[in-house]
Amino acid sequence: MSAKRVEIKLLGELEVSVGGRAQPLPASKKTRALLAYLVATARPHLRERLCLLLWDGPDDPRAALRWSLTKIRPLLDVGAARLAADRERVVFEPGDALVDATLVRRALEGGVEAASTEALRDVAARFRGELLEGLDLPSCYRFHEWCVGEREALRALRVRALAQLCARLDGAPEEALGYARARVLVDPLTEAAHVDVVRLLGRLGRVREAQAQYETCRRILESELGSKTSPALEQARRELGKGSASA
Repeated sequence: MSAKRVEIKLLGELEVSVGGRAQPLPASKKTRALLAYLVATARPHLRERLCLLLWDGPDDPRAALRWSLTKIRPLLDVGAARLAADRERVVFEPGDALVDATLVRRALEGGVEAASTEALRDVAARFRGELLEGLDLPSCYRFHEWCVGEREALRALRVRALAQLCARLDGAPEEALGYARARVLVDPLTEAAHVDVVRLLGRLGRVREAQAQYETCRRILESELGSKTSPALEQARRELGKGSASA
């Protein structure tokens, strides 16, 4: 990696690194939220809009925005100017900076089914957690609504990528199991995710773990959704142990 390469990670806790070294972030939560919003959207924003997004109050929002921009600029303008601002607008221009959420969307822009297996592996690896974990600002309802919407969209992409990896790697059950477990963690209310874990554990001869996963799924369905197990999950349970010898 270039000594000056800027990498910004939004999938998980916000992180900015230069040449592979994480940089200290501003103490202000709103300043970090502004940085994340500008990077995630990468389009021009009116200063007035940014003020409403994070500083809609009786104090001087434009002064707060100016102060935050002075804290953000040294993080982004490394080796090149990436934060452009005039009296009316502010925009982040990524240039050669790497942004994980942008790379995920670019890799899947033709559809999850059309992406190569290697691209899907890369997508799965880029998710360290939910978008901007720990950066919730419920009092700033405009930012909060944007953040929730983006989280849901990226979570959906993640789930679809993990499901596709499980299907493609059916001949490599150990690797597929890792993606199946990740899908359960992200999407625990979807029974199909549990079915994959039960089925793959059975193929690997780990029957006790598979039975425990079955029971976990059954309890979740009953307590959270008020529903019973599907024929697919029952079939996976009945087949436990049958595939272990061939695996």
